[in-house]
Amino acid sequence: MIKPMEQKLSVIVLNNIDLDEIIYAEITQPGGMGNAGGIILYAHQGGTEQLICYETNIYDDEETYLVGEELLYKEINSFDDSEYFDLYNGGMGNQIVVNKKANLEITDRYFLYKIGEVQFQIFSSVHIIFTRVAYEMKNNMGY
Repeated sequence: MIKPMEQKLSVIVLNNIDLDEIIYAEITQPGGMGNAGGIILYAHQGGTEQLICYETNIYDDEETYLVGEELLYKEINSFDDSEYFDLYNGGMGNQIVVNKKANLEITDRYFLYKIGEVQFQIFSSVHIIFTRVAYEMKNNMGY
């Protein structure tokens, strides 16, 4: 298993990302538990065997947080008709989106995402969010 490359999320990345490349994203409102005011976004780089973990926080880069929130919530707010994502409530101000085509495997601490023969670890910001989302995924409780 491999940890994805980590990069800072930016407006440029958000303006150029295809929604179908987003595998997992976690949006935490300011004041929420865990990654307060943060966005964690795992994206498969199309045409490659690479997964990148992008992160930003409203306290460090408000513009990127707001653009990311708008991009993801635009899709989330139409979750019944979402072409790309299933929505999960991570609790305490956390919303999680998972690509409908991702087929994430659930382990006891993280999700696994396969690209070819390579397995990547996808971590939630805190374990309780992972536990809650994994439970909802196993019981088809996504929105």
